[in-house]
Amino acid sequence: MDALFAKKVQRQSHDKKISRACRHFRLYGWICCLGTLLPLLAIARQATVPLVSVHVKKTTLNQLIAHLQHQVDFEFIYTYQKEHPSKGRITINMDNVPLTTILDKALTGTRLEYILRGKVIIIREPLLPEPTSTDTTTKQITGYVHDENNQPIPFTSIWCSDGQRTHTDRNGFFSINTNPVSRLKFTCIGFYQLTLSADDKQLNDVRLRKLSEQMKEVVVNGYQQQQSWEITGALSKLRCTAASDGYYRLDQSLQGQVPGLAVSITSGAVGANPIARIRGATTLVGSREPVWVVDGVVREDWEFYEQGFDKGALQTSEMIALKARQSVIGNSILGLNPDDIASVTILKDAAATSIYGARAANGVIVVTTKKGKVGPPSITLRTEISIADKPSYRTMDRMNSAERVALSKEVLKDGTIYPDRRVPQVAYDGLWQRWANKEIDQAEYNREMEILEKNNTDWFNILFRNSISKNTYLNISGGGHRATYYASIGYMDEAGNAKGNDMKRISSLLKSTFRITNAIELGVQLNTSFRRVKGFYDGLNPYEYAYNTNRAIKPEEYYEASLGPQYRPADFSANTPLLHFNFLNELQHTGNTSKNDDINLSAWLKIRLGKHLLWESLFAPRFVNTYNRRWADEHSYAAALQRGADFDPANAGMKDIVNTDTLQMRSYTVRSTLQFSRPVGPTLQHSFSALAGAEIRSTAYRGILGGQPQEPFTGTRLFVDPEPEELLSARTFKQYNFLSVFGNASYAYRQKYIVSFNARTDASNRISASSPDRFNPVWSAGVRWNIKEENWLNKSKTIDQLAIRASWGYQGNTVPAIAPVLWLTNTTDPYTPGTIRIGGLPYQDLRWERTRALNVGIEIELLDGRIGCSFDYYNKRTKDALLKQPVPVEFGVAEAYINGAEIRNKGYEYSIFAKPVSTTDWTWNIQWVFNYNRNEVYHVRENASLKALLSGSGIVNGKPVGGIWSFRYAGLSAQDGQPNFYSLDVDPKTELLREGRPQHYLLYQGASEPTFTGGLTTNLRYKRWSLAASFSYQGGGYVRLNPLAQGGDGGYWRLPTPDRNVSKELNTRWKQPGDEKHTNVPAVTSFRILPPSYSIAPYFGDVSMLDKEGNLYRYTLYNYSDLRTVSAANLRCNNISLRCNLDDIVRQWTRHVTQITVTTGVNNAFLWANKQLKGQDPELGYMSATENTAILPRYRSYYFSVMLGF
Repeated sequence: MDALFAKKVQRQSHDKKISRACRHFRLYGWICCLGTLLPLLAIARQATVPLVSVHVKKTTLNQLIAHLQHQVDFEFIYTYQKEHPSKGRITINMDNVPLTTILDKALTGTRLEYILRGKVIIIREPLLPEPTSTDTTTKQITGYVHDENNQPIPFTSIWCSDGQRTHTDRNGFFSINTNPVSRLKFTCIGFYQLTLSADDKQLNDVRLRKLSEQMKEVVVNGYQQQQSWEITGALSKLRCTAASDGYYRLDQSLQGQVPGLAVSITSGAVGANPIARIRGATTLVGSREPVWVVDGVVREDWEFYEQGFDKGALQTSEMIALKARQSVIGNSILGLNPDDIASVTILKDAAATSIYGARAANGVIVVTTKKGKVGPPSITLRTEISIADKPSYRTMDRMNSAERVALSKEVLKDGTIYPDRRVPQVAYDGLWQRWANKEIDQAEYNREMEILEKNNTDWFNILFRNSISKNTYLNISGGGHRATYYASIGYMDEAGNAKGNDMKRISSLLKSTFRITNAIELGVQLNTSFRRVKGFYDGLNPYEYAYNTNRAIKPEEYYEASLGPQYRPADFSANTPLLHFNFLNELQHTGNTSKNDDINLSAWLKIRLGKHLLWESLFAPRFVNTYNRRWADEHSYAAALQRGADFDPANAGMKDIVNTDTLQMRSYTVRSTLQFSRPVGPTLQHSFSALAGAEIRSTAYRGILGGQPQEPFTGTRLFVDPEPEELLSARTFKQYNFLSVFGNASYAYRQKYIVSFNARTDASNRISASSPDRFNPVWSAGVRWNIKEENWLNKSKTIDQLAIRASWGYQGNTVPAIAPVLWLTNTTDPYTPGTIRIGGLPYQDLRWERTRALNVGIEIELLDGRIGCSFDYYNKRTKDALLKQPVPVEFGVAEAYINGAEIRNKGYEYSIFAKPVSTTDWTWNIQWVFNYNRNEVYHVRENASLKALLSGSGIVNGKPVGGIWSFRYAGLSAQDGQPNFYSLDVDPKTELLREGRPQHYLLYQGASEPTFTGGLTTNLRYKRWSLAASFSYQGGGYVRLNPLAQGGDGGYWRLPTPDRNVSKELNTRWKQPGDEKHTNVPAVTSFRILPPSYSIAPYFGDVSMLDKEGNLYRYTLYNYSDLRTVSAANLRCNNISLRCNLDDIVRQWTRHVTQITVTTGVNNAFLWANKQLKGQDPELGYMSATENTAILPRYRSYYFSVMLGF
């Protein structure tokens, strides 16, 4: 006892130190933010155009520009094709003068202009003819230059044919004096030039059209920047000019937006993660999620139990606890504020992803955050408020209290009896029992029955709310040539529509870039996130409770509940105590909270080694602390169940059930690259570029799972054996190390023909040191033909862009949970503490999962960008995929993992963009995205179990990863209304059922995940008003219908327990012979003998679906039959928004406010799906008749936001 007490004190002291260190680290982070921001503001105010020294005599302009490029890190663009009058005439002797002074002197007398935009200087000659009139009078012209969205275009160059020139100010306004007969040319980078006569009325309101996005876009893949015309791989890029309306996290906002990316939001709970798939699944047991990369650094997710861990070995209570953890933890980008995101690039094929090596076979999502720009300080403030709907019985086929009372009266009148030894005293059934036992008279019986019929408790209204969420965001950015900065802070208070489900998040981003010299650049970045999430205790789900609870029960009523451990449906057997339950009390006395502190640091150094070489080094550590606490105090039903008795203040029983997970993740990335880029040839027609680098990445997880001892129990314990006095915890430590060498090279000829090659090799400690597969070579090759650049097409006014590309590559993947060493674990289940078991056998021959991929794509834009389309076909094949293999029982586990399976993914995707209307006042954009994926598995050596096939997780040769298999329903029995099935009752095949190969008698219906997905987005603008809408659709997948009623422990069909609600379909159930001709709802069985006598378990050789007593009932087969399985195809309106841009109005009032945008809208506006679902969301899956889930529904939300710019 003394040793245990000392160990407990030591553990508590350790936890306090961790907590204190986290607080100090957070404080240090905020001090860093404030301490760095203030000097940056001062530096930015003093920043000027770079100073240069020039001593040249009678030199040419080209030679002068080459001389300047050695002193400044600017890109010079010039469009003239021959030497100008400046040839041999430029003589300058100046020291430490601004670059603009040199340019002004050099261009004097040449009629050339220069434009300074960031780090780009454009030098060009006027193309306008000389004025044809000798009229010397002038007039003043004023106007406003804007884009197609009525946004001002600052610093637009304006040239007049009489030699005058000017540019617009930062708000897009200009004024110039010119000849009345002259012509004005408007030019700006990224826009088509426009020429107007001086008397044109359009000069008051000049609209410039944007150039083709394909030709001018810069793509960031996390390691380098590339022009879109030189990319041979398949990728998609999204610009995030503002946060996704109404969404507080990036991953959810991507649904239906990107070709090749399928996003399913499987829960509406705050903190729950969506499922993302890029071009199907490439592993059977590892993570199928894409890799998230933020500003060039991979962000790893938290790990409790790896996906490769044999979850079938987990006890039910452990599995429910795992789901409770995952419902509040979130993923690696939950702390990333969408307002800080500048762009998102999705890398899909081998040519695009191979540079990331291991794990990139699942695809890569590259997030680039915003950064400071040269200019005065710019401030943006955005605030948003949203209100969410709550569930309602109007959309669900559930009985009200009067219908539920009528059902009980009817079945009791027919002589149907409960199979339970005792009937709980609740609702009508309890009332009837009291009347039958003559505890009350007929008058009291009638009075109480009338009350029950009118109760009609609206559990959804009681347990859910019209939640109000708030989001506030502030950023400041700016800088000069020597330093730029971007700093932001955001606060989000997101309230789920289920009471007790909330998240608060404080996020910040500080990014600074310092130009030490013209050749050296230093950057630092600090990204922090502190979030607190509240969820529900293990198995406690307000949605399932409201859906399945009798509405005749009053909200404040404590009743005898048919609940077992983790609130699972249970029977009232002889040894089960009748304990009293109240959901509101349970919410008050249980909890599930998560605290997450995530700090990401990065520093990079860029050194330009001459004109063509760039060396870059990056160091990025990450510190994450997570504390998860799941608790139930002595007043809770969970504690009562362990005591075996209701709470009694006079009996000093067990105090609290507390399970805490204290986890830390420490990771770092060190990377160094050398980039080369050089055009050669007389006309620079040949372009070579290359990159080589090395990277070290390490991620370590350590912590304590279930690390709190329970308080000693000193009172009377009923039905449960005393717990041993030991610490219920599992310590964990995992470290994953990667050493990588990578590189790429590309060649382009006149930007027409591009050839690229990428290679990378990874070494990992997950592979045995003696294995020949310790190093994993990854490579890809790609080609691109920009047809538009051909001489016979480049003058076409119809085709703006036309390109064909193809790639072939090879990738590798590791599953962190599978290792060449033995893995032992101990259970954290409070019901079976101290149990040590094998988590995984050692696998010395562990190899990489190898994926080879082919991609062919085409891109086209027509009619000045009015119509665009991209199409890709891909074929991926993964070999040596890990799968399970049975092993002898003396190994301590039933199955082990080996390499050997093959996964094939084929599909195509396309995106179509159109701008049907484009005028000064009106614009209308439409984009349609479609993805199709066919997934199949081969070389599976073991037959999937019956449970795996029915649950959608079974692996079968020639079928997709996760197919839906069902029993073939054959109608109801004419004798007793029980469901019949093919192979069992009709066309019986006894031997087939007993041989233990379920796929031989089950019906394959389709994939459990959608095979095709996509979306439609549209935006209609009229002057300052914009109306936008986005839709997503899914198809090809199947889902089970929710059960008509929850069964007992074994799922047998019986009179529902008095505290349970049921579907209205039970009113049409089988009642007498002949009903089977017009109904498919089974009869409610009267168990006059013990329920096991109805078990059909002896007919089946596969025992995976048997309950703990070894029984299997027809109602279980009914719930997993083709009758209860429907298409999950659906169309969802994700967002409808109305936006008003008031910039021009505000500019008339004040020059201090440069932007004001007001937006209102609705998310999850409506859903169209199969009518048989009756209010069930196909994206969320289905409920079980015998188990609980942690899934909460998604409902409509309304939002209003205001954005201000200063």
